[in-house]
Amino acid sequence: MRRYLKRNKWHFFLAGFICLLSALATLFLAYVMKYIMDVAISKDLKLFYRAIILSLLLIIIYVLLVYLKGIVNAVFLKKVMVMLRSDYFKALMNRNIFDNSNPSKYISVFNNDISLLEKNYLENLLLIISDLFLIVICTIGLFLTNFKLALIVVLINILSIIIPVIFSKQLSLKQEKYTKVLNELNIKFKDYLMGFELIKANNVINKIKTIFNTKEIEHENSKQKVRFEEAKINALSSLSSIGTNIITILLCIYFVITGRITIGTVVAINNLVNNITNPLNRLFVEIATVKGTRIVEQKIISFIDLHHCCNNDINYKEPINKIQLEKVSFKYSNKLILNQIDYCFKKGKKYILVGNSGCGKTTLLKLILMYFNNYEGEILYNNKNAKDIDPTSIFDQIAFINQETFIFNDTLKNNICLFQDYDSKQINEIINKTGLNQLVASLPEGLNSKIKENGANLSGGQKQKIAIARALLKQKEIIFIDEGTSNLDNLSAYEIEKIILDSKAMIISITHHLKKELLEKYDEILVLDQGKIIESGS
Repeated sequence: MRRYLKRNKWHFFLAGFICLLSALATLFLAYVMKYIMDVAISKDLKLFYRAIILSLLLIIIYVLLVYLKGIVNAVFLKKVMVMLRSDYFKALMNRNIFDNSNPSKYISVFNNDISLLEKNYLENLLLIISDLFLIVICTIGLFLTNFKLALIVVLINILSIIIPVIFSKQLSLKQEKYTKVLNELNIKFKDYLMGFELIKANNVINKIKTIFNTKEIEHENSKQKVRFEEAKINALSSLSSIGTNIITILLCIYFVITGRITIGTVVAINNLVNNITNPLNRLFVEIATVKGTRIVEQKIISFIDLHHCCNNDINYKEPINKIQLEKVSFKYSNKLILNQIDYCFKKGKKYILVGNSGCGKTTLLKLILMYFNNYEGEILYNNKNAKDIDPTSIFDQIAFINQETFIFNDTLKNNICLFQDYDSKQINEIINKTGLNQLVASLPEGLNSKIKENGANLSGGQKQKIAIARALLKQKEIIFIDEGTSNLDNLSAYEIEKIILDSKAMIISITHHLKKELLEKYDEILVLDQGKIIESGS
């Protein structure tokens, strides 16, 4: 987190400076209390009126400082959190496309772990700075008031804080354990929500409830241990605080009896001691809480660093004229999916992949699209090895129509255009070609109508038409289709596939619509079996 403190150093320093001013105001408040008490004993009305004015001025200054402190802290926290969340999101977007980690893990980090850093690290860091300034300033004030008494009080405080220090390490360990358990619970919760239909259909609800309840009990037990440890430290801190106050008062009374200090000085010393012991007692819990975020901080920062920038691969801008596969083999979980594939796909040609389910058709498309890079052999784009090319530069030249269409919780227009700007005439033309005009007409705000999360208010066929519209709108020279019309009726599928095949793009398609009129439009039909191209021809 230090990098974010450095990047916001002026706001951080300003927050610290306000803490210093607040500590000085607290010191002056103690001296004003001393002055008021001495005035009361002197019974001088002129001094009393002066004390009232002085008190009001100090109260106004103190309240303004408290308000200003809250504003500065809020601005500082906002800036740091915007940077942290933005960096984390950028890192997520910079991941390799073949990273198939559970999305719930990233959601848990974004929603919980980063918020935990804000609360337990950043907010506590500001409290630590505030308490440190208060301790230092009030200790200096105490020594200036009465050196001998201050020396005795400081020695007593040093002895009283030893016990909380011993237990603060245990609190840090328990907080780290709690953070880990909370993260595991969130992942389980997300999994069960996403898999609700599967759970319901297979009647394993009771089993899932049992697993979740066990995890929730573990979570609450972990949280309870943290609370118990905090209660122990707070109790010991309270004991030391009360003991220090009583001893301080007894010492002050002794110094008053012996004529070394006034009653006003007793009030000031008591006020200063409270503003030393109370922050001291808080300080150990605050420091332990900050230390408890170490694992979370390391996890987030390591992830950001790992995906901080794009790799050093070639940003390939040349138009792709051919895609060459040379002895390409691929295993998934030790199972051979593709076996020694040799083939060359050429610009403007149309190819269809056929074969039984599991023969490797989809895997072949995904390898060409760089979804995986742990294959044997070579995939060449214009004789340039795919492993040496930045995948994003290839995605700029290829449109992919997949069977599974992801829909954003956004407008229909943004779902079609994928947040890019296109001419409205071009958009309407594609809408008519793909048959989305009926959907647009049925929505209350047409293209600007909001689509529910993952297209909950759309049919499978409508989602697939959106995927096809995305591909056609891009006007790419290469189009990959993986059962891209499987959810459409035969007539709609035929019309859309005909439109795609009539384009000048290189087409590599997997489809179950094998009408003679469409097959005649393909230049090559590739038959796959057990991971090999066993036959090719027109």
